[in-house]
Amino acid sequence: MKRKVLVIFIVLLSTGRGHCHCSFSTAHESDSTYTKHYFTPLLEVGGINGMVWAFDRFILRQPYASISIRSIENNLRQGFLWDNDKLSTNMFFHPYNGGLYYSAARSSNLGYGTSVIYALAGSLMWEIALENEPPSINDLLATTIGGAAIGEVMVRLSGWLMANKSQSAVANISALLLSPTSWINSHLYTQQQQPMPLKINAKINNTMILTPGTAQYQLSVSANARYGNFFATANTKPFDAFESTIGIAVYPKPTLKEFITVGSLYSKEMNDYRHGSIILGLYQHFDYFDSKAIGDDATYMLSTPVAASVGICLNSETDNISTNASIYMKVIGLGAVESDHYHNIDRNYNMGQGVGSQITLSANYRNKAAINIALYQYVIYTFKGFDGEEQDLQLHDLYLNSQGNISMANTLVIKSELKYFLSNRLFLSAEANYFFRHTQYKYFPVAKKNILEISFGIGGAF
Repeated sequence: MKRKVLVIFIVLLSTGRGHCHCSFSTAHESDSTYTKHYFTPLLEVGGINGMVWAFDRFILRQPYASISIRSIENNLRQGFLWDNDKLSTNMFFHPYNGGLYYSAARSSNLGYGTSVIYALAGSLMWEIALENEPPSINDLLATTIGGAAIGEVMVRLSGWLMANKSQSAVANISALLLSPTSWINSHLYTQQQQPMPLKINAKINNTMILTPGTAQYQLSVSANARYGNFFATANTKPFDAFESTIGIAVYPKPTLKEFITVGSLYSKEMNDYRHGSIILGLYQHFDYFDSKAIGDDATYMLSTPVAASVGICLNSETDNISTNASIYMKVIGLGAVESDHYHNIDRNYNMGQGVGSQITLSANYRNKAAINIALYQYVIYTFKGFDGEEQDLQLHDLYLNSQGNISMANTLVIKSELKYFLSNRLFLSAEANYFFRHTQYKYFPVAKKNILEISFGIGGAF
């Protein structure tokens, strides 16, 4: 259930030696010109788990890391349960670990599907053999599928840095931090790397968070990466095009605030008209929102590490204005949303499955001003829970095996941003973000929460 990633960075950072002498094939080489490596990533996955377990067992002295043959037998006998770790642990850091497993295979020239199997194997190894707590259903899903989304972002961005900036020490270190296993494998053998366009925006935000009767402040940093071309005639390989945004709160408490990724699994142009095109495709999504740094009154918590969609993307280019729009209809295999009643160990959220939708619109006027609007809707059903008033107890039951309160949670997130460019690189931004949750419980009254964020920031485009 629990994993620590600090040791991975400590060990892998110590392997760096000067500039990267990586070898990448070009976009014109066929898949048959490079070698697939199956054994190396298997060792790396086992090594990652072994290092993390040793760190937890002998440095942190965590009780759950005290394992034996008997603990493995107990885990196999018990079977998989829904666990009770924090939102950040279950819905981001476990997928991040899965991303390390996945990137070990992906950077060994293995395909998307094969790399998912390595992530699954790494998760099974940890859940069954390397902790004495019951293996977790949600960890297995989030680590495997969510890990594929994070892993693709790690591999692609790290590979782009090494392919395009191989003589830069800063780029080399950045590539190592983004994807340690990719960086190591780039020194072991030739990797396929197709140069793709990459646009990055980074900014600092001063945010006011408004709830009924309260106003609180937060300082944060964020970055957005747009890789590849969503409007290519065909994106036939997973994550040849993706967009990923990460936001980190700096004050009053450092925390991961948001992580939003959408990647093309397969897309194709359906219509090409005079000023643009229409693309139909299948997409993978990973959304994460958490404002716990602010306090309970201003908390919004939601994550969908396992989600996919059918989507339509449209673009239009004229002399003055370029516009992009997209519509995605999602199926959510694993989601989490804040609970008003469930409190067990470290968990105060419900888990479940559901559906969702996403609509985005962006327009840029002569690179002088731009507007971005995104609407996200999530409907998450929690099926497995208690009966009656028991659900409102403060619990500490490791074997509870509950998704939370039986309920249907409908969450709406609206994000809007206006940019004014001071130069080709520098811009000012103003944002207004709205979060609304309506939860209908089986055994409790309907609960509602709404939060408004207003932000002003300064950033750069690269």
